[in-house]
Amino acid sequence: MSGTTVAEALVRTLEKLGVKLIFGLPGSQTCPIYDALYSSKIRHVLVRHEQAAAYMADAYGKLTGELEAALEEGSKTVKNGQPTVIDIHIDGKEWLPS
Repeated sequence: MSGTTVAEALVRTLEKLGVKLIFGLPGSQTCPIYDALYSSKIRHVLVRHEQAAAYMADAYGKLTGELEAALEEGSKTVKNGQPTVIDIHIDGKEWLPS
């Protein structure tokens, strides 16, 4: 069965939205997305912690004015990304939960 995967559709959508850089930590649940990123123009910055990805994406967006993106997985994301989600709401930004 051939066709577009959900991961490929997600990466194409991020490209259309203008995402140029994504911060993240690979894991078993996000492997298909990383496979799709391989053939994309979106650059990936490897981090060592989910919270670092969220903070780096937030800082990148604030400094450049470009759309920010962080790729995280699992239940730890809720805890580790929460401070940045609060910042996003305070700043009045739009966001797409992963």
